[in-house]
Amino acid sequence: MKRNLIYPICLVGWLPAATLALDLTANIDVESDYSTNSKQTPTNEVEEWIHRPGFNVGATHSTPSLTLDANYEFERRFYQEDSFEDENTTTGRAILLWNALPHRLDFTVSNSRTETPIESIDPNTPNNRQVVSNTQAGPILRFRTRGDDELQLQYLYGDRSNEVTGNDSTTHDLTARYKLVTSTTNELAFEAISRQTEYDDPLTPELEATVGQVIWTRSANDLELSVMGGYNQSERDLGREDVDGSICDLSLDWQARPNTAISIAAVRAIGDQTSALSSGTPEFSENFNNLLSTTSELSTFPGKKSASRK
Repeated sequence: MKRNLIYPICLVGWLPAATLALDLTANIDVESDYSTNSKQTPTNEVEEWIHRPGFNVGATHSTPSLTLDANYEFERRFYQEDSFEDENTTTGRAILLWNALPHRLDFTVSNSRTETPIESIDPNTPNNRQVVSNTQAGPILRFRTRGDDELQLQYLYGDRSNEVTGNDSTTHDLTARYKLVTSTTNELAFEAISRQTEYDDPLTPELEATVGQVIWTRSANDLELSVMGGYNQSERDLGREDVDGSICDLSLDWQARPNTAISIAAVRAIGDQTSALSSGTPEFSENFNNLLSTTSELSTFPGKKSASRK
């Protein structure tokens, strides 16, 4: 049994929009959970209260040249029976877009901090959770070619850090993209991507991927549709096997009726799982070669219509 008692205390502040166009928010809250088995074990169950005071800060800014959207939350967790050590967590996300030269040069910076399980098959306890931070930054060069069509050249630097496992990595993405606007609601994008992933762990193989893909998007009042098809060729060093194959991604958000929304998502992709090496040293005869694989997922569900994709 698990019961939550939430006592929110909200403090909100802002700066005059007319002068800085910057909105700041701050919230303080205290949440208490009662668990009959906080360690999630089959025997020797521990009943205890878990108190979680914390605060949330956010910032939004929007002008023709600069857009900012950020929200982060800090939380302190106290375990009444000391089943686990008290802990601090900071999660959230932020994205900054700077239009340095209108229709010519943009800079983007984004960061996300999420708390995820270390081992997905193990109980979701503090000993099996870590905060993963992802940061990306880079410029986009834009060249208008015909009407609203546009050629884009983009470089994106990525940094991924893991709080516990420590198998951090950096990525370098080079993308050449041509956007063909066929109508006010339809758009085609042709992309060639070169991606390099480097791991701090010298025993984890570096990954180089070359991707070619075509994306069709349709945006209407009641429909958001995106269909991607392409091919991915991935190579790794340290004698690891290479993988190549077709990839696809389908996303559909349809507002069927005023109070009914339908979403469909399907994806086939090549995912790198070499970070599994950080879980520990392999046992004798255990094989980690097949850590680069193709996966497919399909989901359909009714729900709230998602935000429009640009």
